[in-house]
Amino acid sequence: MNELKKGRQGPKSKAGWDELAAPANDEHMAGATADASAKSASHDGFERLILRIHGRVQGVGYRATAAEKAMELGVTGWVRNLDNGVVELQAEGTPEQLDRLLLWCRKGPRLARVHEVDIWRAAATGEFHGFRVR
Repeated sequence: MNELKKGRQGPKSKAGWDELAAPANDEHMAGATADASAKSASHDGFERLILRIHGRVQGVGYRATAAEKAMELGVTGWVRNLDNGVVELQAEGTPEQLDRLLLWCRKGPRLARVHEVDIWRAAATGEFHGFRVR
């Protein structure tokens, strides 16, 4: 997968995410695209998932519980709050691991109210070690 793919999906949609080209001027996504030929053999079969989670997702334990879920699933990456009230998450793993993480992120912890999730998928770079809250 050579280019960043974007989709948007609300938490209750049953349809798959639409693939759209990511905005070229998106500063938070800078560097997220990886050339497939640059992937090491140890990252074959892995991909990157980049999410922006909208709704009541700050101040409700979203980042800490997302990190717990990510570690439980064995993915690497990070999660952080953005100034606009959105939570951003970047993770790398197998498509199956990332799909399970995405399912959890659409709901979040008990006090969260997820209204919408922006979704990007790209080739894994192998840059993450563990999963952390930023």
